[in-house]
Amino acid sequence: MIPLGAFAWLFTAILPLFFFALYRNEGTLHFSKFIRLCSLVTALVFGFLVVLDLWEWSGSLSSYWAAMKLVDWKGGATSVFAAARNPRTIGETASVLGQVGNFAYILLLLALWHQPDGEPSADVGAPVSRLLRRVTKVALIAYGIWVAFNLVRVIVTPYFYFQIRTTALRIGRQPPQLTRMMASALRMLLDQACLFMAPYIVYNSWLRPDGSTVEGESEAPAKV
Repeated sequence: MIPLGAFAWLFTAILPLFFFALYRNEGTLHFSKFIRLCSLVTALVFGFLVVLDLWEWSGSLSSYWAAMKLVDWKGGATSVFAAARNPRTIGETASVLGQVGNFAYILLLLALWHQPDGEPSADVGAPVSRLLRRVTKVALIAYGIWVAFNLVRVIVTPYFYFQIRTTALRIGRQPPQLTRMMASALRMLLDQACLFMAPYIVYNSWLRPDGSTVEGESEAPAKV
């Protein structure tokens, strides 16, 4: 049985591998108007979520900088190493890298939206690389299941809220707010749905109008 930590690591590695396969692909991708519109809408929704993250993160970053100003930097390298090993420094660095990744993802969605219109036909051009095909299908399945799980989570959140509320009142504790629980569940659902869209868009880029896939696979490395 795969440990939960290893499973989480493998799941996290799916999207970076998908981006790498997309970068290496030299096959021809065709983006219909509908797929391009999906990419634009996803970029706008995800951008809105990123702005919310930045708004919340700004408060944490301000308190972190205030704490760093209190550090005695006269110790030279010792002070720098101590600050670098601080858990808050590690956490804030991870947040910065995460936001950089979010902006890169938005740029990818906008780049897909900006592609010229094109419907797959008998003359499909260079075949899409086998790596991109396989990784895209894995990403579709994995994130499709994860999005479905988060959708179920949104549906059952009110039920669990009333269970938690009853227990909290019984022991004299303040129950959590339903609006916050629902907002958290909906936000997670939107986040994961947006991440699901890039593999979905790329997968549809090699489908013919009748829904069948374009024949032919290539081992050659590729770039869009």
